[in-house]
Amino acid sequence: SFFGGRLNASAALFQLDQDNVAEPSGGTTPAGTTAYRAIDGVRTRGYELELSGQVAPRWNVHAAFSHKISRRDGQKVATLTPENQFSVYANHRLSGPWSGLTLGGGARWQDKIWGDMSNPVTGQSRHTVRGYWRLDAMASYRFSDSLSGALNINNLLDKRYYTLFDAFSTYTWGAPRSVNVSLNYRF
Repeated sequence: SFFGGRLNASAALFQLDQDNVAEPSGGTTPAGTTAYRAIDGVRTRGYELELSGQVAPRWNVHAAFSHKISRRDGQKVATLTPENQFSVYANHRLSGPWSGLTLGGGARWQDKIWGDMSNPVTGQSRHTVRGYWRLDAMASYRFSDSLSGALNINNLLDKRYYTLFDAFSTYTWGAPRSVNVSLNYRF
């Protein structure tokens, strides 16, 4: 905790040992979907860093970074989740006649993900989804002690990106831009 508790920082190291972790077997089920087998001895090691709080009057920030790698017998597993992720968000409450208005936004980044796929025609192949950034924005207004409204825009620039599921040819689009408008009344 810094600056009289206005800014907080944390760091964490972790290790997770798992058994019965699902891993693609390279085959398919009778329905044609990916078949999995349970593997033991998966060790995930990583760390997380986080910083949040009020950096100046009416300015709040939150930043986080995480890193993790899962291995079994020295080989990477669980490659369908990113090894590195970063996010930073900030908001600012205006002053004076606009003191009810808060504006904010942020960015999220994730590292590449990949999966080894089995195809009956071409054999084994690696499918990779490159890392990507997404931007978000928000505005809120406090009309009174009881009534407030908010506008949230996720994926502000309508970034086209893929998510990847562990089966051949199952790239899917990530969530497109979405806009959420809400009113909140407290009794």
